[in-house]
Amino acid sequence: MILLSGCGQKEAGEKSSGKPVFLYSNYYNAEGENRYPADGNFSEIMKEFSKDFQVRVHADALTAEALSDVQVVFIANPNDKAVDGFPTPPHVSAADIEMLTLYVKNGGGLITSHNQANHNLETVAMNRLLGRFGIQITDDFTGPKAIRIPEDTPVVGGFLWAYIIGDSIKIDSTHAASPHAIVTNDLSQKPLVGEDNAEGILMAGAGLGRGRVMVTTDSGWFLNAALNGEEAGGVVIENNDNREIARRLARWVGGM
Repeated sequence: MILLSGCGQKEAGEKSSGKPVFLYSNYYNAEGENRYPADGNFSEIMKEFSKDFQVRVHADALTAEALSDVQVVFIANPNDKAVDGFPTPPHVSAADIEMLTLYVKNGGGLITSHNQANHNLETVAMNRLLGRFGIQITDDFTGPKAIRIPEDTPVVGGFLWAYIIGDSIKIDSTHAASPHAIVTNDLSQKPLVGEDNAEGILMAGAGLGRGRVMVTTDSGWFLNAALNGEEAGGVVIENNDNREIARRLARWVGGM
């Protein structure tokens, strides 16, 4: 396990920064999966989160003890199958669902990000968890877009979101967690690459008990290259606000 504080890294056990803890959990990622490591393609977004949080990174099971001092848990691209030469990754279990639901009810924050086709994405078990918040991931895909988020959107209104590619979200508006769309795909805006342009929600939020949940259908927008307006997913979307969008949403999920 590593802790990130400011722009550097600290070994676990060193003095806490006093900030709330943000856990980037790799528990549901397959060993050998290297798309989104905290010390690689996700290094800059981890530094962004560390402006407001003490960022912790590990692949330990998400037990109540492991989450006892954690304010926000981030799960990116949970994997379905093993990488060649490695064991099958754990999927969200019934016990995990109960524990994470209680974690949110008691004031914890949960962020999940998903992906495009052929990215070894697990959705069946994850949807059982997200169903506790009235949210479901569907295999309907939308390609890269420079999305100007409507000005009247809470928390992130007016920002330019460099969306790389991902699946879709459906919500149950009658659910007790009050799931709501943060960004809905505008079908009139054609993708920059390819033809995928599905009807549905690209980012959603919910609240249950004292906690909050944010689900985004694209993990690629957190990539270093995307943050820097460089080539990601075959496109370049310059002058985007991905850093600020991510930081503001993490603060919202964390109740800050």
